[in-house]
Amino acid sequence: MVTTPHTPDLTLDGKHLGPYRIIREIEHSGRGIVYLAEDTRLGRTVSLTAVPKAWTSNPERLDQLRQEARAAAALSHPAVAVIYAMEDIEGHLYLASEFVRGTTLREELQQGPLPLSEVIVVARQLADALAAAHEHGIVHRDLKPDNVLRAHDQRVKILDFGVAGTGTPAYMAPETLTGEPADARTDQYALGVMLHELASGEHPFAHGDIRKPLASVNPLALDLDRIIDRCLATSPSRRFPSSGDLADALRALPLRETPAATAPTDKAAQGAALFSPLWWWQCHQVFASIGYGAALYFLYTTRDWLPGSTGLWLLLAGGVGAVTANTFRLHLWFTSRSYPDEWATERQRAWVWTRLADLTLGATLLLAGARHVDAQPELAALFLGSAILLLIAFAVIEPASTRAATRQMGRKTRD
Repeated sequence: MVTTPHTPDLTLDGKHLGPYRIIREIEHSGRGIVYLAEDTRLGRTVSLTAVPKAWTSNPERLDQLRQEARAAAALSHPAVAVIYAMEDIEGHLYLASEFVRGTTLREELQQGPLPLSEVIVVARQLADALAAAHEHGIVHRDLKPDNVLRAHDQRVKILDFGVAGTGTPAYMAPETLTGEPADARTDQYALGVMLHELASGEHPFAHGDIRKPLASVNPLALDLDRIIDRCLATSPSRRFPSSGDLADALRALPLRETPAATAPTDKAAQGAALFSPLWWWQCHQVFASIGYGAALYFLYTTRDWLPGSTGLWLLLAGGVGAVTANTFRLHLWFTSRSYPDEWATERQRAWVWTRLADLTLGATLLLAGARHVDAQPELAALFLGSAILLLIAFAVIEPASTRAATRQMGRKTRD
């Protein structure tokens, strides 16, 4: 999930909030602090959200929140995270809901847009969930990629249904920005924004007030474009009469899947398993770690070739970058092999720090190349070439291999 970098509060880890034993903090955002916790009464793992005080300080808003939580708790749909309870513990309000292992659609978008057929499959699941909720009078009001998880069985799960508070401006329908109450058509608008974003990798209005059709890049997206246009209609009356109608329109779209190929031989199947997307991702982590170690070695052996303490400072900066990046990469490599269910969560926590370490090492190599260019041009070329290769590795190769590995991990069952 894309949020402001936040250092988890570890003071509650292992402690109890009422009947809930806190395992760890998993998110800190506008919707509150979210913990992974164990409900000791029933022995099940839950997602425990500390509802922000701003939501509960107003008695009318608090009463509305309780009513919506009760309504959402009665909603049963495979694409909606189940709400178990709303608890008042020591004067603070907590929401206990289903804990879903997986990755958010926002995280998937960090690796680029999804294939068209995959967008349609996800859209159908979301529209079905919206239709079921709207039939019960429940409006989400803050539908966005951050609030949708893809579980390991590839099903999507909408979080915070009925208790999402205020919306996010980039996904809010025009009428809600002017103060009009949200209804089912408000969620349709947010879904339209999401579908364009999932298929293109960017917000539909990122470059102005006119959306660039998906069909301008992929002619097969023409039918999906028509549905998105209707969802994004400025006037609510021009959207779908109901979310059930929207779901029907999405089900009518052809997936245009590639016909199944002839079943591979045992030898070919073994080769495909060996060189799987996850294997390539793991291989990238190992070779990146070896390359970072080599870069650090050259910084060490040439530390005395520069005047003063310049070489020593470059070695120190490069060491921080290389050691930090390698530590996180090897940690994720180990997690992917030994604890695959935890891989997505650990990758999310390590992503920002790994990137900062990559940038630190890359900047150090560039600076080292610049300082050696006059006296040692061959060495300067080595440092500059290494910096370019590092940039290509973490900006081009790794996102592609990570996205492919994420999908492979997602196809695995919980077993």
